[in-house]
Amino acid sequence: MLGANEMRTNMVIPPPILELIKFRVTEDHKYRAVLGAEMYSLENAISAGLMDEVVDQDALMDKAKEKASDLSTMGHPSYSMTKELFIADALKKINDGISNL
Repeated sequence: MLGANEMRTNMVIPPPILELIKFRVTEDHKYRAVLGAEMYSLENAISAGLMDEVVDQDALMDKAKEKASDLSTMGHPSYSMTKELFIADALKKINDGISNL
């Protein structure tokens, strides 16, 4: 099971983790994932946006290499510049949250 169970254990979700959730989790799951402390099966975590895919342990390295190979075909530095722009707000909030811990 995967989820932010801090609410069930009387803890505050640290700001960097909260920012990751806000960035990744789909709109229809944000409330349930954070304030409802919903726990997700691995398959349901995909539809909620908590993860991209589930890979068997035996296939993990091959899948990682396949993904890395695919990403390496994208134009650089345009890929890294676009990625930085895409995640800039969330990354700033995450880094600020880490600095304030």
